[in-house]
Amino acid sequence: MKALHLISALTLALTLTTGFSQKAKPYKAWVTYTDDIRIRGTFYSADSDGLILMGEDLNEIRIDPKTVKTISFRRKGSVGKGIWIGALSGAVAGGIAGYASGDDEPGLLSWTAEEKAVGNAIFFSFPGAGIGALFGTKRTIYDINGEYQTYLALLDELNSYSPRGREPNNPRP
Repeated sequence: MKALHLISALTLALTLTTGFSQKAKPYKAWVTYTDDIRIRGTFYSADSDGLILMGEDLNEIRIDPKTVKTISFRRKGSVGKGIWIGALSGAVAGGIAGYASGDDEPGLLSWTAEEKAVGNAIFFSFPGAGIGALFGTKRTIYDINGEYQTYLALLDELNSYSPRGREPNNPRP
């Protein structure tokens, strides 16, 4: 019973701390050129002149939209967050299932409900973390194929990934 209370308290604490944070995380961007060369960086902005990414050494990378085949986005830290959420979900589900199965009959290999809850929580946290990591790697992909009109049509949506487009005094379109 104590293990179930501990797991519930940890889940609640982590939910509250992640829910109240106001820090906007930047998006990672992967740009594939029409000649299949691929670059990545942190997405900064997009306008009619092109895309701006920040490289790993914080240099500004300007990209002509007529040379872009695809651009894909993923929020920074989403893989780690997915791992944590998956692990906690697996631990809670395993703990509840173990506790609900009750005590074993007395014998050579008998476990109490609390022992089963702890064992299942530990065991199911690992596959939960793997599933969470898979969900965290999901990217949103936009096909531009070097077409400037397609790029212009997607411009407002692309800017929703920009840190400038998500500021409180500059809400998303």
